[in-house]
Amino acid sequence: MPSGQQAQGGKMFGILRAQQEERLAGVNKEFLEDQKYKDEENLAENLESFKKKYMEFDLNDQGDIDLMSLKQMLEKLGVPKTHLEVKKMIAEATGGSSETISYRNFVIMMLGKCSTVLRLIMMFEGKSDSQKLISYLYNSILNIDLPSTEVLREEWERELMIKITKVKWEKYLIYIHKCSINVRHNLIQFKIVHRLYYSKTRLNKFYPNISATCDKCQAQKATITHSLVSCIKLYRFWNYIFEILTKLFKTRMEPNTEMIIFGVMEDGNKLNASQNLFLNYGLIIAKKLILKFWKGTSIPTLKMWIASMLDTAHLEEMRFLLMDKSDQFITSWSPFVVFLESYGATQL
Repeated sequence: MPSGQQAQGGKMFGILRAQQEERLAGVNKEFLEDQKYKDEENLAENLESFKKKYMEFDLNDQGDIDLMSLKQMLEKLGVPKTHLEVKKMIAEATGGSSETISYRNFVIMMLGKCSTVLRLIMMFEGKSDSQKLISYLYNSILNIDLPSTEVLREEWERELMIKITKVKWEKYLIYIHKCSINVRHNLIQFKIVHRLYYSKTRLNKFYPNISATCDKCQAQKATITHSLVSCIKLYRFWNYIFEILTKLFKTRMEPNTEMIIFGVMEDGNKLNASQNLFLNYGLIIAKKLILKFWKGTSIPTLKMWIASMLDTAHLEEMRFLLMDKSDQFITSWSPFVVFLESYGATQL
């Protein structure tokens, strides 16, 4: 390229850069005059820092950070993310209102107390001094706003088309830590209740080219509830399990979507402590198996569930022996073992 054209291109870039900086300075002025931020410490200094940081991004024609711009910057900072993760970060920064991050979105995020992933990355960048890093971490922890689970409760109400009282919701949250002594089981229940598993309906919102239809039944939308419980392809699996529970507990146990998802029976149920313990394991292991086949057309079998339950029984036996409470293990698990010996797994 001739030197004259290079100079002209460089001059044009400089003009556009200056115009962009002027626009961002105008936004900063709005924040400085906003009474909402009057008590913000070092506001002018921080806004100037945000402006410089924002201008490091390869902004689109509208002066916003788009998906590719953010992805490239994260790679440059040494924290590469997938397209899905970047989309989620943009949604966090904009409240889901836009597919790009405007400078106003960026400033609100940086001034906010909610520690989004992008905010933490931006704040950590350049903090090589360990003393400053520890100080920042400590202050971030102090300022973290724990997310309310009310939004989750409302999402479950809409999906299940039921009313979940606050008292019942608290029980569901507490149950996460009581469903099993196995930390992996606790994590599974936590991710279910907090809707962290990506159903096809959720993926469809991010990627419209991905069908929201269930891979297994090819008929219904694959919500979390459908994929865990109500898919017709899972009917026999859940039905067999509840038939076994009915025989073990000598009381009618009907598959109940709410109970399967959250693991908690209605108050006044007739099960004793040992039966409730067995039920907890039965439900969480069944859900673990379904999640193992979360993608694709395969479904878990009853034999898989029985094998997993027997593996758990062996671990439980050792745990109760160590606590010198073998009688409790026998009370909880012997009905299941006797049942299998009487009927045989092949006849179930």
